[in-house]
Amino acid sequence: MKQKDPERNDPSAETEQRAGEDFLQRWSRRKAHAREDALQPATATDPAEQPPAPDPQSEAPPLTDADMPPVDSLTENSDVSGFFSPGVSDKLRRIALRKVFSLAIYNVRDGLDDYDEDFTVFEPLGDTITADMRHRQEREAQKQRERAALDQQQAESEIEETIDDEAEQPADRDAQNPGEAQEAAQHQSDEDLAADEDAKRHDA
Repeated sequence: MKQKDPERNDPSAETEQRAGEDFLQRWSRRKAHAREDALQPATATDPAEQPPAPDPQSEAPPLTDADMPPVDSLTENSDVSGFFSPGVSDKLRRIALRKVFSLAIYNVRDGLDDYDEDFTVFEPLGDTITADMRHRQEREAQKQRERAALDQQQAESEIEETIDDEAEQPADRDAQNPGEAQEAAQHQSDEDLAADEDAKRHDA
């Protein structure tokens, strides 16, 4: 049991101690007494003061599955704390909680979910043309103009190649058959002379 400071109960002793010491000495002495009191072992408490031990027979047995209400009868106001009893099976506890949390009060959508709305159906814009639509139309028109210019360029190139091929074919034939070319030239010359003679006789 802690020893009490004699100065607190005996004023004369406190006066005698004050006469022979200053404030710091008195403070140091009291601090030392307090430290000694803290180091002393605490005395045993009176058994009469101890709380009575709980009687095992007075404690209620834990709730079991048989004590639980039907799961289908659970509502938003039902007390589900009994399903957390150690005597209740995990299967029944999960079924009861699933039933409670599937109620409408616990399934209110706040409208902030990205998938709450159906974005596959769009409202027609009518005659409204957005900047993106205008930009897409301009790009499509530019592609069509480029495609038409490319087709025209290819057509002109094919025509030029055809003309060049036709111009090269007689020269190639003449180069391959020089005799026939001379005969054809001689025949053309004879025809020209005959035509001149006929013209002269006709004039005469």
